[in-house]
Amino acid sequence: MQSLPAAEYTTKIFNPRTSKNANIIIAQIISIEREAFGDKAFTEKQILNDFYKDENTIILLFATSNDALIGFTYAKPSDEEHSSDPAHTRTAFIWDTAIHTDFRGRGLSTLLIETMDSELQHREYTHVEREASTKNGYVTHISTHYGNHIEIESVPHNSRYGEQVFFRIRL
Repeated sequence: MQSLPAAEYTTKIFNPRTSKNANIIIAQIISIEREAFGDKAFTEKQILNDFYKDENTIILLFATSNDALIGFTYAKPSDEEHSSDPAHTRTAFIWDTAIHTDFRGRGLSTLLIETMDSELQHREYTHVEREASTKNGYVTHISTHYGNHIEIESVPHNSRYGEQVFFRIRL
């Protein structure tokens, strides 16, 4: 994986209620989402619904040279349907991570992961859960990044998004 100069990229916690450019940023997020997932992308309505819930955590990734939004990730408190934790009180589920095609393969998901983990810890979460695609190497990246913090790593299973692996990770 390529090493990244810290000054080239930055992450920010996003709250559309307090952002002056929320509509522009959300339009860019929708564009990145569609470019990444095609007909399986979340709809504008789904994204707007999730992004305007205060309990959800949204992290944006920018290229610092031109302040262009190039990626995002977001997490929601786990619910009974999406959690391996029966109490699911301190577990967040990462619903989506997408990076613009022109910036993939540079290790930038690490910046999103680290910022998300830090913010979730700040919000007193103890675990994060997520699905990761096997086809693009993301499973290997998650396994390597979290190492012994992984409590559950499922066998690959089919989903609407292709073959994926479920992870439960201790923060």
